[in-house]
Amino acid sequence: MTSNPDNLEDPHQQSLTPRASAAHPIKPKRSIAVILYPCWRPIFVISCVIAVSVDPLFFYLPVIDEKKKCIGMDKTLKVVALVLRSLTDITLIVNIIYQFCKAIKAAMKSRDEEKKKKDAQTSGKSVWEWNEIVLFAKALAQKLSWRSIVIDFFAVLPIPQVLGAFWYFFSIQRETSCWHRACVKHSTTRCNYYCDDDTASRNMTFINSLDEFCLVDVPGNATAPFDFGIFLDSLKTGNAGSIDFRKKFLYSFWWGLRNLSNFGTNLETSTYIWENCFAILISIIGLLLFLYLIGKVQTFISMRTQKSEERDKKLKMKKLGIQVWMKKHDFTDGMKLKMKEYVKRNWEDIKDADTENLFSILPVKTRKVLKEHICMKMLQNVPLTLKTMEKKSKQEREIIKEKVLKSICNFLKPVMYPDNCFVFRMGEPLDRMLLITEGLVWAYNGDAGTGAKCLGKGRVYGDDQLLSWASNSHESLDNVPLAKANVKCHGKAEGFVLMAKDLKVVVDKYKIFWPFRDSQVREEVARQVIQTAVRHFKPNKISTKGPATGDCSST
Repeated sequence: MTSNPDNLEDPHQQSLTPRASAAHPIKPKRSIAVILYPCWRPIFVISCVIAVSVDPLFFYLPVIDEKKKCIGMDKTLKVVALVLRSLTDITLIVNIIYQFCKAIKAAMKSRDEEKKKKDAQTSGKSVWEWNEIVLFAKALAQKLSWRSIVIDFFAVLPIPQVLGAFWYFFSIQRETSCWHRACVKHSTTRCNYYCDDDTASRNMTFINSLDEFCLVDVPGNATAPFDFGIFLDSLKTGNAGSIDFRKKFLYSFWWGLRNLSNFGTNLETSTYIWENCFAILISIIGLLLFLYLIGKVQTFISMRTQKSEERDKKLKMKKLGIQVWMKKHDFTDGMKLKMKEYVKRNWEDIKDADTENLFSILPVKTRKVLKEHICMKMLQNVPLTLKTMEKKSKQEREIIKEKVLKSICNFLKPVMYPDNCFVFRMGEPLDRMLLITEGLVWAYNGDAGTGAKCLGKGRVYGDDQLLSWASNSHESLDNVPLAKANVKCHGKAEGFVLMAKDLKVVVDKYKIFWPFRDSQVREEVARQVIQTAVRHFKPNKISTKGPATGDCSST
């Protein structure tokens, strides 16, 4: 089917207002249209496929009986072809009827709207006048999908053809032409070539002599009495006289495919006009298919080449951007090498990534290393003083502080701010700490007597307030400090932020070393530490026969 089944109106969308009370609603009955609508499109497509596949079967109905020199018909194939074609035609006719019904409904609606405007003049008459009929006909012609109907009409006809089926059919036609020619020249009576007719009505003496005038299997040194041209192969192999459909269909299909592939250059035609036209058609179709294939291949190669060039160009630009990004963050040679290897392995994942901030597409382990490389120097300048541990050496204290800072690095999140963007506003909650890695920001409090402070790469804002807040509180996010100044970007700025809630996680993890200022908080932390130590100590003591070996270092 060639028309568009999507033009069908969804029957579900029709207003269904059954008469029922609110207390006892009546469920509407499902009509056939409602049931068939979801599966109409598959039925439509299947009918198209069957129609195109069935049409060539009609060319295989005639069969030559070489012994009786007559034309018969494959009755089994006839029934199958007619039944299949009728089923597809019914689907097409139903669609045509639907198009008319849909157009009539729309035209009636248009006519009713026009009639409402003339009710005062017509006094409510319901009889159609001649001008109303004309208007209705015009509206119907406008509403009809003529293109769809015309296509459906021609689709009902057995138009689609197959070269192999034509070849089979024409081979039978050429042999009957030879019989008719011989009859005209050598027979004095009327000739009959139909196998279903009575034998008595046929001139059997002349029929038995047809081999002399229409000889198919001619010796190599002899001249054929009739030139069958390109159809001789079908007659010599007995293909035209076979009632085995699979045999003659596949052989004819192979003949058409073989000659299309070589543009019909191996065809030896006779002087028969229509035979030569058929051979020319084969050559033209084969040439067009070849040109179409070449065009598709060239288009494919051109697209692949263009995509490859674009990919290479994009890869070069991306690599350049990544190199600039790595240089901006002072990557070591080893980190640069690992980054290049990662880009090469995972190009498809990162080809559309922003080269100004690649953290989002990097693996977790790589992000962790990069954040430590970029931010550890800045965090070293943060005013973080852990509790004095008398029994810990200076090296041990540095190791502990490094662990705390690395833990903070794990929670850092990359951020980018556009020009003139406010990072913090004075008086609003300061819920994060800003580490600047690129760009400039202004910090000012609006006091005319105080100038703005410029913060650039390597500077941190909000560290003193957040760390002081974390040392005075232990478990809640209450009393988050307020920003003491407005912080506004001067151009594009990049960096990392540490959220207050993430800082609380770090504080809770290293609370044994954290310098809490509130005495109650210190007592609560000490109590929790002792309880934790006891819980870990008792199982060790019970499970060993000798003295406990657990290390309980004092703080």
